[in-house]
Amino acid sequence: MFGAIAAAGAALVAIVGVVMIGMVAWWTVVGIKGAIFAAIIGGALGAALRRHGNWLARGFGGLFGGAVGGFFAIAAAEQAAPGSTSWAIRGAFLGAAFGALTAVLIASVVGTAVNLVRRGR
Repeated sequence: MFGAIAAAGAALVAIVGVVMIGMVAWWTVVGIKGAIFAAIIGGALGAALRRHGNWLARGFGGLFGGAVGGFFAIAAAEQAAPGSTSWAIRGAFLGAAFGALTAVLIASVVGTAVNLVRRGR
């Protein structure tokens, strides 16, 4: 359970990072680059957190949660002007909603699989 919470936190930090970069220089996160940046940040931060569940579950949860959240944060530019404050608010909330949910689901599945494999030894 703590691994899923840590993965969601890593994904949220990654989404905030992409939104902050997008506010300063939109061209650096436009397209698939925003999702890739968020995936790298979320995966690295999730795996780097200590004492919060399995590192594999945190890493995969942060990776996929960051990618999904980054995608939805960038996609919010269709509703508001890219790089604007309105985009940042909509993108952060939209990305956080989908990214955190994805991170929790992926981390829970991977954590359960790792625990089942360990018990089988």
